[in-house]
Amino acid sequence: MDTPKRLVVADATTGATVNILQLDGELVSGPIVVGDNCTFTVRTSSNQKETRVHHMTTGRLVNKFVS
Repeated sequence: MDTPKRLVVADATTGATVNILQLDGELVSGPIVVGDNCTFTVRTSSNQKETRVHHMTTGRLVNKFVS
């Protein structure tokens, strides 16, 4: 975690930055990494929780759950 508003994805063997994922709110839980995907939950400015699953190397949003 670089700042409260972004996650820096780094290669574990080289330490090189692979991607930077922007957060749309305050980080509530995560990140949890499974395979090439990263899951985390943020609380938005409207006080909703959003759980997002992103592909780590492309940054592509794979899935999103709102509660």
